[in-house]
Formats: sequence, C-alpha cells, structure tokens
Amino acid sequence: MPLYSAGDVVGKTLIPKVDMPVLNNKPDAGGVVVATMKAGSSLLVDSWAVNNSTNELYWTFYTGYPKEYRFVKHSPDAFGVRDLKDQGVLSEIEKQAAAAAANKSLTDKAIEVVKYGVLIFAGVSILNTMIKSK
Repeated sequence: MPLYSAGDVVGKTLIPKVDMPVLNNKPDAGGVVVATMKAGSSLLVDSWAVNNSTNELYWTFYTGYPKEYRFVKHSPDAFGVRDLKDQGVLSEIEKQAAAAAANKSLTDKAIEVVKYGVLIFAGVSILNTMIKSK
C-alpha cells in the first residue's frame, strides 16, 4: 500500500531532496528531459500521471513564465514526507485509523474510558501506598 494517495498530494507543494530531471511529457508519450529541478526548490502539484509502459508515477506541475506543463518522476526517497504532513495530508494508515475510530460504537468508546480510568486509579493507589509506607 502506498504511504499517501496520489490524489491527496494534488494541490500540495513538494520539495525534492535531490536534483530531479523534469520532462515535457510522460516518457511513454514521447517526453524528454528539458530541465533539472534543484534539490530544495518547490513545485505545486497540479495532477499526476502514470507512465503506462512502466507503471511509474509522475507528478505534474506548471512552470513559472512562460507557463508550461511539466512532469517529474515520483521516487519514495526524493520528496520529504514531513512537507506533506505539515500541509495536513493524512497517510493511508492514518486515514484507516481515523475511520476505525469513527466506526467504534458508543459502548466500545465507554469501555476504553473505563479501562484507562481503572489503570489511572490503580497507578495512583499504588503511588499513594508507596508514599505512605515511607
């Protein structure tokens, strides 16, 4: 399972950690390298595309002036996950945990509260006994 959904990255800023080749199209559509994006620069993701011949993901974005559509290949180590977290993007694991929590019944939630309450009470009681015995 991917860490993030490609759709969730659209509209977010990616900052490459390494220099990245920039293409004018997907390789299977005749794309060639037209520039190099320097590490630490940024791109605002407009969309994503899949290179059909290799199933590789490419982030798409517009350049400054003149405004041109460009592609940069996704690599798990090329972009910082912290940048996405700072922008509020939830990982697929975080989404599943939130959905599981939302699907808990009121009884399940009450049992959790009671369970933690009992643990806290027990801890305080033990601590109190230890203090009194000194």
